[in-house]
Amino acid sequence: MAILTRYGSLWGSIPNTAGRVLWVAPTSPYLVDGRAYDRSDDNDGLSPERALSTIQRANVLATANAGDVVVMLPGTHVLTAAVTASVAGVTYMGLPSGAGNRIRQKTVVQATASAACFALTAADVEFAYLHLIPTTANSGITMSVAADRAYIHHCSFDMFTPAASATTLGIDATGAASQILIEQCVFHNAGAQGAAIDMTATRDSIVQDCEFMTRSGVWAAAMTVGALTTRLRIHRCNFFAAGVTATITAGISGTGATTSGPTTITGCFFHSPANGAGAVVVPIDNFGNTCAIQVENYTAIQDITTSGTSTLIILTN
Repeated sequence: MAILTRYGSLWGSIPNTAGRVLWVAPTSPYLVDGRAYDRSDDNDGLSPERALSTIQRANVLATANAGDVVVMLPGTHVLTAAVTASVAGVTYMGLPSGAGNRIRQKTVVQATASAACFALTAADVEFAYLHLIPTTANSGITMSVAADRAYIHHCSFDMFTPAASATTLGIDATGAASQILIEQCVFHNAGAQGAAIDMTATRDSIVQDCEFMTRSGVWAAAMTVGALTTRLRIHRCNFFAAGVTATITAGISGTGATTSGPTTITGCFFHSPANGAGAVVVPIDNFGNTCAIQVENYTAIQDITTSGTSTLIILTN
């Protein structure tokens, strides 16, 4: 019995999979097609009207490398402990906002304990269409060395709700996993948090088409690339200090980066208005000699004292 089968785009095509779809509801009762249902971990989770209570229970029911998908219905899923994403090949997703709108997803995963929202310890896992809120000094997603081929896309990260801490991260990919792809994600910050993405020790990975924005405070680095990072590619990312009191000290910081397989940074944009209106102070900083290849990256310098707007685009190399 699946009352949503008539919605082909929801039941049949999001996502395309040969595996099972396990549904999780944020509250009880919850509404599907205008009808109220009670969520329960005693349900099988295989239909929207028989949703589970917790993402952890969906993990127990999921089968590794079988194409299983955990779909979290819209609303706030409150976590009292980290979700250990330990089943290989599983997709965790919310329902897309509009046509893949990445600014603020409708499915919220909010941690309340001193732990990450998701602790990824398996390969070939995908996260999509989620809005993640970590707690202070924790991360939205952490990765172990086993998290090869992780794919994170169309997710938004709230880094302004947690109190400021240099160890609050959006995505902590420092577990030395390889072939990670992060794209179409948005990170909102307001204060002295840690990096939105830390790619230290990753190998053969890509970060592309992401937005890094801070509204206040001093953000030491929006993205970090550290020791043992090998063959990382960063493409078409935008970095904004969007408030009068907002500063990003380094857009991309390479402190500790080694010369083995340099990081390639191409087509990125760094917002740096004049007259003290907030800035990305140094777009790309702290890489050792031969540790970074930079091509067609831009800084916008805006003079806000003149009538109208005057913008100069400077090529960095």
